Amino acid sequence: MRLAPSVFASLVVGIARMNEIHAAGRVGMKAIVYFENASTLALAIGLVVDAMKPGARMNVEPAHVDGAAVAAHANHARRRGAIDFPMGTCRRASSRAFASGEMPGMFFFALLPAVSLAQRGARTAPFVDMTDSSRRRCSAWRASRARGALANAHRSTSRATARWRSIRHRSAPGRADPAYRLRRSLALSAAPPMRRFA
Repeated sequence: MRLAPSVFASLVVGIARMNEIHAAGRVGMKAIVYFENASTLALAIGLVVDAMKPGARMNVEPAHVDGAAVAAHANHARRRGAIDFPMGTCRRASSRAFASGEMPGMFFFALLPAVSLAQRGARTAPFVDMTDSSRRRCSAWRASRARGALANAHRSTSRATARWRSIRHRSAPGRADPAYRLRRSLALSAAPPMRRFA
């Protein structure tokens, strides 16, 4: 949800600033080719893992497996066709895509205003500039928050370390104290011998 406005604004500004819609088409085609290559690689990895059959030697009790849930999941996967993914993307391309962080729906939702802004040309330049400046401010604010969180973590760790050192220094008895020396020698003699590893 935090990255959704930045992703949406980046897509809108990037496509709207392309002078020719053919350039946007080329970028879209490159994105589709990249997505297809990544999907093919993921599918190949899945086939290799399926051929290796991980978990085949696990002793799973069939009585503990819910057969109805497995059958429902298999039927749902079987019912999905080639057109279901794009249709589901179009249906989910709304504020629900922002809330759940679904990138395909967000891409489709950002594509419509971006193409319309690119078609209008120079008349929409102020709106595109405003969207770009708000995106930059949002990114700068997020970066400052991240730097602040890191600085606070470092500061609190340093304080805790300094406090622990001061407490240890105050509570540690002097090494010249005979009672301390006796307790230490008794503790060392009662401890089991340490095993040395080669």
